[in-house]
Amino acid sequence: MPVKMNIDLSGVTDKIKFATKQGQVPFANQVHADMLPYVPFLAGELSDDSMVSDDGTEIIFMAKYARRQYHGIYFNFTLTHHPLAGAYWDKRSKADNIGKWVQVANNIIKEGL
Repeated sequence: MPVKMNIDLSGVTDKIKFATKQGQVPFANQVHADMLPYVPFLAGELSDDSMVSDDGTEIIFMAKYARRQYHGIYFNFTLTHHPLAGAYWDKRSKADNIGKWVQVANNIIKEGL
């Protein structure tokens, strides 16, 4: 004889949404930290003048030349301080760190449940 069960996951969905929202800033902080070795560094202004937004949805580089550095326009990057430095540092960091970031995100969500 078949048995039919109804499963209500509405509470689980809400908990996952809450845990994800609560974990946004810690996750963004990890991404920011992992990204810094890829940021061009001569005197440190570009790296030092960066931050995660209060809600964790943005990583902001505030140096006036950040956009040109990001796109690599008219710059020869020194690799003395940051050997991985170059243009499009977020994409290059993501390529190297995505597995770690997935694990960090999973851990943050699990801790929030």
